Amino acid sequence: MASSTVPVTSQVESESRTNEAFPQLTHEQLALVEPHGRRRRLAQGEVVGEPGQPVTKIFVVVSGQLDAVTPLQASTESMPRFTPGMFTGERSILSGGRFLGRISATVPTDVIEVERDELLKLIHTNTELSDIFLRAFILRRVQLFDRGYGDVVVL
Repeated sequence: MASSTVPVTSQVESESRTNEAFPQLTHEQLALVEPHGRRRRLAQGEVVGEPGQPVTKIFVVVSGQLDAVTPLQASTESMPRFTPGMFTGERSILSGGRFLGRISATVPTDVIEVERDELLKLIHTNTELSDIFLRAFILRRVQLFDRGYGDVVVL
């Protein structure tokens, strides 16, 4: 007789990994990130990443919302949506990759724009944030690869 807890455990683990892949930074953590970036106000519809562009920065959402859309997505359910406290990016920001999809503000949005070099400084000097960013970047890459996006997608 199969245990009914196996699928539930798998679903819980899957949701946990998704939460870890797209964590929300606390106000205190945002305050630690801000000196490493610059605050920007994005207009509704403003694009911060286009397919083919080099990825040179991440965007940490302070208020509002960013959506990521790739040409490979079959439904809007799988679209990454970045809300306050969340940040864009995945492992390619560390090695220098290119956007496959588009990231844009769906409403007026305040972000902290963090250049790659500053992100690396932050990762090297703050263990707590390093763990959050690196874990998220790795898990996002795994999720994208598992969904068939290959090894080139950058969000």
